This record gives sequence, C-alpha cells and structure tokens, in this order.
Amino acid sequence: MSIPWTYKGQPFSDPANNYGFIYLVTFEDRTKYLGKKDFFKSLKLPALKSGKPRPDSFRTYKNTNGKRVYYDIIQKQTNWQSYKGSSAAVTDRTPISKEIIALAQSKRELTYLETKLLFTNSVLETDEYLNENILGKFFKGNIV
Repeated sequence: MSIPWTYKGQPFSDPANNYGFIYLVTFEDRTKYLGKKDFFKSLKLPALKSGKPRPDSFRTYKNTNGKRVYYDIIQKQTNWQSYKGSSAAVTDRTPISKEIIALAQSKRELTYLETKLLFTNSVLETDEYLNENILGKFFKGNIV
C-alpha cells in the first residue's frame, strides 16, 4: 500500500492544470528526500500506417531528408502517485510521509523551485537529507 501525497495538509489527487510538483518524502529513520516530479509525460510515436491519428493525440511532423515524417504526441500520466524519489538511496527505504511542497505550471518553474529549495534547505551539507547532488554539478562532500 502506497502512502498518499498531501498538499497543504490535505490529500492530493488531482494534478489538473499543473506541470509537476516539488516534494519532500520522510522515511522511517527520519531521513528526508527533496525532489521534483512531472505529472505527465509526452510520448512521440510514429504515425499509424492507416494515416489516422491516435485517439487523444495531436499530430506533428518532422522533415527528414526532404520527406515529411508524421508523429502522434500522446500525453500520459506518470507514476507520481506511487513515486518516492529518484535516488538509489531511497530504493530500500519505507516512506512515512509524502508531502507536496509546491506546484509548478512549467518545466522551467519546476526546475527553478527544486534548485532553490535544495540550496535553501542545505541538503548537501547535512546527513538529514538523502540528496547526493544538485543539478549534477554540486555533490555532497565535494562542495568546497
């Protein structure tokens, strides 16, 4: 059984018009993981041979060697309900709470908010957080 996400103290279940969210997961040993997650992902699939667009998709094309190649773009929901983090450090841990800290309307806003909160909470400077790096450029134990 997966622990439900909460937002502002209330259960959260509807991503509605949001691109993604910033989250804080707390584990049984009181360690934490701060990160971001998209609500939806886009799949770019080759157009069907019949020429008909797939249901709930929009058609796009790309010029390849002077030839138009068509694709269908489909939006699918990610596994955000059961998600607990992207780090290998969280794989074997059991979460006791999963909290949505902020909702973002775009990919750029989501990355900005995550980076801001990671630095603000000093996740690389304490053992309280399981985060090992920020943006793949700043690493725990190798800051100065």
